[in-house]
Amino acid sequence: MQNENLQSDFKAWWQIVTTSFLLFSTYFVMWLLSDNYGFLYSLALLPLSALLTTRAFVLYHDCIHNNLFSYWKVNQIVGNFMSHFTLTPNISWGGNHLHHHSHFGKLAATGRGDIPFATPRQYGKLSKWEKWNARMLRTPFMPFIFGAVYHYQMREPIWNKRCEFTGTSNHKTDYIISDTRKSFTIQATLLASLALFATPVLFHFLLSVYLFWVIGFFTFYIQHQHEGTVWASKKEWDHADSALRGSSYVKLNPVFEYFFASINYHHVHHWDSSIPNYSLKKVHEEKFKDDDRIYVIDSAKKFFECFDNKMWDPKEKVWIKEFPNA
Repeated sequence: MQNENLQSDFKAWWQIVTTSFLLFSTYFVMWLLSDNYGFLYSLALLPLSALLTTRAFVLYHDCIHNNLFSYWKVNQIVGNFMSHFTLTPNISWGGNHLHHHSHFGKLAATGRGDIPFATPRQYGKLSKWEKWNARMLRTPFMPFIFGAVYHYQMREPIWNKRCEFTGTSNHKTDYIISDTRKSFTIQATLLASLALFATPVLFHFLLSVYLFWVIGFFTFYIQHQHEGTVWASKKEWDHADSALRGSSYVKLNPVFEYFFASINYHHVHHWDSSIPNYSLKKVHEEKFKDDDRIYVIDSAKKFFECFDNKMWDPKEKVWIKEFPNA
């Protein structure tokens, strides 16, 4: 899809500047509250800082897709900058996410860049520990326990021979490891500086990022693990069908739509990832508003129903609702 009329560098810079200002201002106010009234009082703003961190991450995510700005280099520089404030390994996370977009819906490609699941045959071959892990991944408790590990490392099995960074270049393992180490060094320096000079802010930052990881995992989970999702063989796979049937549309009010930077229009994002976040709603209204292929999550009931889907049956092409007892 041609996105000349959908992309605006002014809107992109406005989003980056205002989001960064609001996030840093929130941390500053939390520090003032902690210094004058006590640390517990400052935690009243924790939900706000976590939601602003979520928005910052979605803007970073758009830079990975090279769609926030019209210039590739600007996307790379700004994306790298934003990644550090969400404790994200830049190239590592980005490469796997673009792999996810290129192969989402292909049954043989599951588990890299998305939430893993097993078919009954695969589950039967797992060890006792692997079965426990598979069960945990399909429960709402997962992000609270392992969200950080999943976000920072599990998306990128750095022992792979290549990481497909679709749309820009293919980065070899040594480059991925080098960039991940560089990200870790910069982020560790940031944390150490806060520990030395602004200890309360360090805790505010870590708690905000942790809560963002929880929010992010829930968000990513319900985007693709819902009823009606299509998982197909490579021969049967169709990009548009996979995007529209396999990516949910989460109805949010305008306030939460702001904090999630319109990523709730996930079907549009998968249909054409060159569309920036600030144009997703427009495309939805013009093309997909009444499309019955799209699964709409508009209630808490539908949200939690996504966790009822345990395994995928490739023969019947449906979710299985229970794990075997053994």
